Amino acid sequence: MENLIGIVLMGGKSSRMLEDKSLINYNGKAQFEFIHELLSEFCAEVYLSVKSTFKSDLSLIFDSKKYQNIGPLLGLISAFESKKSAFLVLAIDYPLIDKSEIENLISERDVSSVASVFYNTESSFFEPFLGIYEESFFEILVPEIQNENYSLQNILSKNKVKKVFPLRNESLKNINSQAEKNEFLTKLR
Repeated sequence: MENLIGIVLMGGKSSRMLEDKSLINYNGKAQFEFIHELLSEFCAEVYLSVKSTFKSDLSLIFDSKKYQNIGPLLGLISAFESKKSAFLVLAIDYPLIDKSEIENLISERDVSSVASVFYNTESSFFEPFLGIYEESFFEILVPEIQNENYSLQNILSKNKVKKVFPLRNESLKNINSQAEKNEFLTKLR
C-alpha cells in the first residue's frame, strides 16, 4: 500500500522464551522471514526492527540508542525516527496471523485516528503490536516516553484509536514462553 511501511518488530530479549523468537519455525521458515514475506504482500517497503547486533540481507531499522529501558516501544519509536510514514506493525510473537487478517486490518484502517489496532475481545485489550500507526502517532509517542509512560496499551486507551476486530480470535494468539511454544507446535502436528 502506498505510504504504508511494514515493520517486523523483533528486537526484544526473548527472556521468557529462552531462545530467539524470531528464529522459531512455525510456518516452514524462521518467523521473522514469514512475517516479512506477509508484510511484503501489502507494503512496498518492509523493515526488520532489530538490535544493532542483528545481521541480515533484509532492510533493517536498528533500535535507537537515544532510548534506554523502554521495552517494546523501542522498535516503534525507532521506526518513526527513521522514516516519516504510517507503519503496518507486526511483532514476531503471532504465528497464526495471516493474509486475511492483514487484509481485514487494512480495510478497517481509519486514517483520521492515530492508529488502527487489533482488539482482543477475550482480554478486552488492544494487541498493540498488531496494527497500523499513522504518522501523527509519533507526536503522541514522544511526550509519553518523555513522561516515562512506556505502556503502549495505556497510550492507545487514552487516544483516538480504531479498534479492529479479528476475523478469528485465535489469530491473536501470542506465543511468549517455551510451554506456549511446545503446546502450539504439538497442536500443529
